[in-house]
Amino acid sequence: MGRLAPDLFATRVRRIKGRPFSFQGHEYLREMYEEHHPYTVIEKAAQMGASELAISKALYACVTREGICVIFFFPTDQDVRDFSRHRVAPALEDLRRAGLVGQQGARKADNVGLREIGRSTLYFRGMQSGIRMKSIPADLLIFDELDESPPEFKPLARERLSHSELKWVLELSTPTLPDYGIDVEFQRSDQRYWHVSCGCSDGIVLEHNFPDCLAKRVHGQVELRCPKCGKGPLDVCRGRWIAHEPSRSERRGYHLSQLFSTAITPAAILAEYETTRNMAEFYNSKLGIPYAGDRMPLTRSDLLRCLGDHERGGDAGGLRVMGVDQGKILHWVLLEVGGEGARVVDLGEAESFDAVAGRLERERVAMCVIDGLPNQHSARDMARGLPGRVALCYYAESRRTEPDLRATKDTVVVDRTESLDRMVTDVQLGRVALPSRLDGDVEAMIRHLTALAKVHKEDERTGERTARYIRTGPDHYAHALSYALVASDRVRHVPVVRAQAGRGR
Repeated sequence: MGRLAPDLFATRVRRIKGRPFSFQGHEYLREMYEEHHPYTVIEKAAQMGASELAISKALYACVTREGICVIFFFPTDQDVRDFSRHRVAPALEDLRRAGLVGQQGARKADNVGLREIGRSTLYFRGMQSGIRMKSIPADLLIFDELDESPPEFKPLARERLSHSELKWVLELSTPTLPDYGIDVEFQRSDQRYWHVSCGCSDGIVLEHNFPDCLAKRVHGQVELRCPKCGKGPLDVCRGRWIAHEPSRSERRGYHLSQLFSTAITPAAILAEYETTRNMAEFYNSKLGIPYAGDRMPLTRSDLLRCLGDHERGGDAGGLRVMGVDQGKILHWVLLEVGGEGARVVDLGEAESFDAVAGRLERERVAMCVIDGLPNQHSARDMARGLPGRVALCYYAESRRTEPDLRATKDTVVVDRTESLDRMVTDVQLGRVALPSRLDGDVEAMIRHLTALAKVHKEDERTGERTARYIRTGPDHYAHALSYALVASDRVRHVPVVRAQAGRGR
């Protein structure tokens, strides 16, 4: 078989669920297969063919460019196993059937983390650990379900392209929150939308006109209709991609919505919209639109209501605790605890653990809980130097138990989601008072607290829904405050050694 164009490669080689791939009923995919751009972003609703597009792009690159390396990145290692076995393995059979790989190539394709196609390779990696992202040079990176992956590991993944002449990137994901993950990448692109033909000069972007683009007819029938020109029913296969930001040519972006899918009826979409108990999931998975709603638990208005009547650095003689979050630098929050509430006495950044230890001594801090990672040795050295007054905190996911406040003398293990839930609730109920003056540090704390977002994910196998917090920006002060509240709990459970030295500045 001679070298085929990408769209012909897909139609002549690929099979989807046992049937030859076709653009019939999926006209919106044609341009995405025909044209290649070195950096493509797809913000998508669920079940729109984007993952099969990614597979076809990867296979086509491997077949037509000898010695190329492609890396697929997924949120978890389980995603890697599922995708490699159930999506990629059948696609490799397509290549073998078409004579594009031999039997030896097929035998080498047994490793779910590595598939070989001639002299080219496909790697599959989860993004829960930065270790497995290192050491493999790549020519094409594919990020699948970007919003489900830890954002801090993406720069590590991008480094795999450093020595490539191609440096191709394909990012695709169902969105979650505005200005987060795939939505950020799409906003940086030329933002192409599928304009369905109607009576208007440029047609209609259905997702921008939802739900007005759904019109009920007699006998309960639902059709797609342009609310501006009134034309309907609309044929979603008659449309074209139009870039809304054509000057941003360095990235090509596509927005996919189930409103122009022929596999899902307008009536089904409207029925789900009218009955859903999870509007965020509907907007994300059905329309491909990011949705905040109640996912952003703390707003600036919430935080402004928490402003107290005290200045930073005041001393009411109450019990003092501290929380410290690790990052490139250390962020710390000092609380005075009394009665049912606490007030933020001071906060700031520190370049070293010695600086934090010195402040802890000066401020007569009874208990400090510090993020145990990544600099575990330095944190533990600080705990050893201040016995009984410093504990390292390690987050666990879904512990389903009470926080282990007595795990060891210098260790605390808490459920990450529950700990942040508690902090958010205390702020919402006014149990935490911020300093009265909105200086730079307090403003930074407000930004960090409002950067938290809480999203839910359903396990496809069990149907169990789990919640987790993600960040839409820097969130160090949010975690430092959470650790400080853990310190206030620990100081009530465990006898502490209180400093006797006078307080200095």
